[in-house]
Amino acid sequence: MQAALAKLLKQPWLILLLACAGSPAPEGVEVTGVIRFQDVEGGVYLLETEDGGRYQLLDLAREFREDGLAVRATIRIESDVMTTGQTGTPARVIHIERGSGR
Repeated sequence: MQAALAKLLKQPWLILLLACAGSPAPEGVEVTGVIRFQDVEGGVYLLETEDGGRYQLLDLAREFREDGLAVRATIRIESDVMTTGQTGTPARVIHIERGSGR
């Protein structure tokens, strides 16, 4: 059994596969922060969080597209997405609501 396992671990494809298999992204991350608009590449909306995070929101609903708006949100980080704006970590909004001002 140990010999078979040792032989299997010497296979380069298996080592590569194991190295690429990260843990799945959490379904949702709860954050509090402020919506910011940046006029780059046609305009992007960011969520700047209280803990210093910066997320480029890929699907922000129109009613929340207000620079300086305080919000509470649940977002899903999209680590396999690249954007032209490159201003923050890409994220999709799962839930968002207006929050109290900072």
